[in-house]
Order: sequence, then C-alpha cells, then structure tokens
Amino acid sequence: MRRSREIQPTIPPAAHNVGGGPGWAAIRRAFLGLHPMCQVCGEGRAELVKHFPRTREQLISDGISRPDAPPHLRGICAFCYFTS
Repeated sequence: MRRSREIQPTIPPAAHNVGGGPGWAAIRRAFLGLHPMCQVCGEGRAELVKHFPRTREQLISDGISRPDAPPHLRGICAFCYFTS
C-alpha cells in the first residue's frame, strides 16, 4: 500500500501509554523493539502497540489470562492508526 507522505499525523504522548494494564510501558517498548515496522502497511515506523484483533477488554472477558502477550498485539504507525 502506497501512502501519501503529505499527511504525517502525530501521536499525542498520552496515546503511547494506553491500552494495557500494569507494566504496559515495558511491554510496549519490548514489542516495538521486536516489531519496529507497522504491521498494517509495512512501510511506516510502528509507534503504537494495539491489541488485535480483539480489544484488551474483549480478551479479558473471554477469559484470556495474558491479554498483553505478543500474540494479541500488533505495532502500528501513526498513518495507519488515524486512517483505519
């Protein structure tokens, strides 16, 4: 997918720390270290870690004991975050 470089959305600092439970900042940092490119477009630098394909709340309600484990996450760039 080719994307326009004219649109360069920025992620507010608070958005980097949402979505996880205790220790989320360390989980996010480790995940982005292993997955530096956007897992949606493959072009941009991953800046956010999102629960996927289900939200953290859905995983917990389904009885998943480790909702912040890597199989439930994906790294995503700002462009894909704001355009998906």
